[in-house]
Amino acid sequence: MPFEEMGRAVVEGDDSLVAELAQVFLDGGGTPLRAVEEGFVVGIREAGRLFEAGQFFLPELVTAA
Repeated sequence: MPFEEMGRAVVEGDDSLVAELAQVFLDGGGTPLRAVEEGFVVGIREAGRLFEAGQFFLPELVTAA
C-alpha cells in the first residue's frame, strides 16, 4: 500500500478513507506503528506546512489532525 495515499487522505480530511486504508494495511500484515509513522504522520506534517504557508486554515488543520 502506498503510504502517499494514506497521507493524502489525512490532508484531505477524509476520515472514512483513513479508516479504510488503515484496515487494509493492517489486514495485509502491516503494523499500526508503521502506518502512523510512514503514512498518517506524513499527512499531518503536510497539513502543518500548508497551514504555515497560509494555504490551510484552522478548520482544515484540525480536521487533518
